[in-house]
Amino acid sequence: MAKEITSTLKGLYPDHTFPSAEVVPDSLILQIATVTSAPEGDVPVVRVPYVENDPTVGFVKEGEEIPTANPKLNEVLIQTKKLAIISEQSREASSYEESALAISTSLQRAITMKADHAFLNSETDPTGLWNMAGVIDAGTVTDSFDPFTDAIMGIEANMGKATAIVIDPASWGALSKLKYTSGVLQLGSPAEQASRTLFGLPVYVTPSMEAGHALVVSREDLIAAVGQIGLNISTEAAFRADSIVYRAIWRIGWNVVHPDRMAKVAITLPAGKAKA
Repeated sequence: MAKEITSTLKGLYPDHTFPSAEVVPDSLILQIATVTSAPEGDVPVVRVPYVENDPTVGFVKEGEEIPTANPKLNEVLIQTKKLAIISEQSREASSYEESALAISTSLQRAITMKADHAFLNSETDPTGLWNMAGVIDAGTVTDSFDPFTDAIMGIEANMGKATAIVIDPASWGALSKLKYTSGVLQLGSPAEQASRTLFGLPVYVTPSMEAGHALVVSREDLIAAVGQIGLNISTEAAFRADSIVYRAIWRIGWNVVHPDRMAKVAITLPAGKAKA
């Protein structure tokens, strides 16, 4: 029996765009950043105003004139880039609903993985979060969670608010195995955890983060420009091959207002777990 067509197949119909949250809801950029819309084209940038320094507040005596103190304004510039993928499938194979669903799911997964990797690791234009200059270095986890405490306290000392932790799978596994001298797991029993959290913050585990790394971020200081996802189909592009061509495009960009309101934490991994 054929499977029911789900919402994931919407993108396989011609000339449609969809909100990114519908198509790639698990994308890291949508989960940990403050999101604004993205412009068209590589040249335009998104200008996001922010308060660089709060105004000075003081006490005044009764009847005295209140001095003027204006906040210092600035703006962060966000350069965007377009992710794109083309996938081709024979006309015969595409006639099956299951095949079309598989293609749709594959495109979604590929876009999500590429966006996550760039978001965390890009060298430039825009720079990935792990490579951002000015980020707090909170140290290395060996046998306790103290570096995460230092990371969160450091962010708060710089007037930020830690809102999420991003970590790689091997590191989360290592943290989950940390024990007190009594042998009790420091994170508690994994079977009793309804969700992944650390110090009350949601933990996002992604293979796009380099092994042995974790980031503590502040949503208010992490601004992302995110466009709609264009999902299109063509029966003419591969006419000679009697094939169907699927295309997906997504424009994204990001920047950090205050890099010192993010923190890096390194995690000591068992031998053989770190990437070469």
